Amino acid sequence: METELRAGLSAAAIVAIVCNTVVAVLILILFVILYKACKIPSSPERAQCWQRLKSHRELNKNTY
Repeated sequence: METELRAGLSAAAIVAIVCNTVVAVLILILFVILYKACKIPSSPERAQCWQRLKSHRELNKNTY
């Protein structure tokens, strides 16, 4: 039965499909890690600084 299923694909094609699947899974894991890393600020002081900068920009928008 396996020979019937693999009759249309060469060994190189099967290896390429497996390698591409592994690379796709690794890229997906990388994106999940990056997404989670970007949600967490590296330091609380830095996050507060960005919040202050954002509030200053909002104040400047209101003055013009």
